[in-house]
Amino acid sequence: MLEGTDIIYVLRVSTRKIMRNTLGVGSRLPAYCTSMGRVLLAGLPDEEVVPLLRASPLEARTRHTLTDADALLAKVQQARRQGWCLVNQELEEGLVSMAAPVVNRAGRTIAAINISGREPHAAAADAGGDAAAVAGDGALDFAAAGRLLNSVIPPSRE
Repeated sequence: MLEGTDIIYVLRVSTRKIMRNTLGVGSRLPAYCTSMGRVLLAGLPDEEVVPLLRASPLEARTRHTLTDADALLAKVQQARRQGWCLVNQELEEGLVSMAAPVVNRAGRTIAAINISGREPHAAAADAGGDAAAVAGDGALDFAAAGRLLNSVIPPSRE
């Protein structure tokens, strides 16, 4: 869920191999550099998004992090148009995340759901075309998302 300029985890299902194992229910992350945050922002009109982006401490968490409010607004608008968002290593080096909105009966975004994985070759940004099949009608298909992430992120040999 979105609270101010942050997202808050209200449910988290961990896997055996995860990048950031300190996240749990109640954890907060900045909305501007997370796929869930951008999807949640996309559920708001631009008139509400712009002040939130301007209020965010837009710091470069990695060399890939977007920190320009106008560029971020464009990414939020893109997420709104396509119904999903892919963020490639903006929160943490090596972490790729894809999110889609959870909407109520009125079509209002009330939460977001995501899937993430390791990105050893920085190729996930090119997966956008395949991502449409993952997030059809604004609902994340976890089986398709897993196939997509596995196609751009080779399984770990660890």
